[in-house]
Amino acid sequence: MLSKFKKILFTSYNGIFLLTGLLILIFAVAFYFLMGKNAADALTEQMLHREQIAARAGARSLESFFSLYGKAQSSFSTRGEIISPGGNTNDSLYNFIAKWEGTPVAGIIFVDPSGKVKYNGNRKNAPDVGADVSDRDYVKLGKTAKMGEIHISEPVISRLGASKGRYIVTVSTPVIADDGAYRGLLAGAVILGEL
Repeated sequence: MLSKFKKILFTSYNGIFLLTGLLILIFAVAFYFLMGKNAADALTEQMLHREQIAARAGARSLESFFSLYGKAQSSFSTRGEIISPGGNTNDSLYNFIAKWEGTPVAGIIFVDPSGKVKYNGNRKNAPDVGADVSDRDYVKLGKTAKMGEIHISEPVISRLGASKGRYIVTVSTPVIADDGAYRGLLAGAVILGEL
């Protein structure tokens, strides 16, 4: 009789332990999946937030770069050898570009009022003058721009200089003489792939 009671007791205890263990396991799995999903959602949200911050920082960095370069080019456009192009204009363009070494700025051109490239200073010392760029938006906008205005173009494929055949964004500013006459424009090529 005692052995029968022990058998029933141990069987009941085994059943209770098995049932309790099974319930704990079910609750643990449910808890894991619920908490895991919440943790995964929180982690995804946190990663997206970090990427958003990085993208904003990158955009501000690009904005700062273009602003800085545009102001430097605009200031450069008021120099005497640019307003009245002559023998040392090309050297001045090369010297200006040399200051931007290590940046995505590949070159700068001086375009006369008819849209022809008159001078070209670039990384590779590729002369490429005489090209007609009158069909480019920056040339058309340059004719109506005021002194000190800066125009950043849509991406285009470069036709000349160190950036030839590559996608660039041009930063252009008009060259206006002291008497208010439009002398042409300066257009700097910024290689997109190097940004």
